[in-house]
Amino acid sequence: MADNLMRKLPFTRFAMEMRSGKIIEIDEGFVKMLGYTEEDMKNGLVFKDIVPDIDYEGIITELRETFIDQRYACYEHYFRLRQVRR
Repeated sequence: MADNLMRKLPFTRFAMEMRSGKIIEIDEGFVKMLGYTEEDMKNGLVFKDIVPDIDYEGIITELRETFIDQRYACYEHYFRLRQVRR
């Protein structure tokens, strides 16, 4: 019965430096959903790399305003998936 009332949503958490946008921490959901790896993060992955251009400025403005008063925030937005070259 609960199967009809609830469904599990994909979820990820990551941390970034606000000034540089550098991604400094990712979880397994980030790897599974987006395809970026710890290696990508260590090689300088930044927030602008994972957010479509059309959303970037608006998201950054809102995040900066949010983080004046609080340390963490939860948002839903579009991401760019990692492109795998074959």
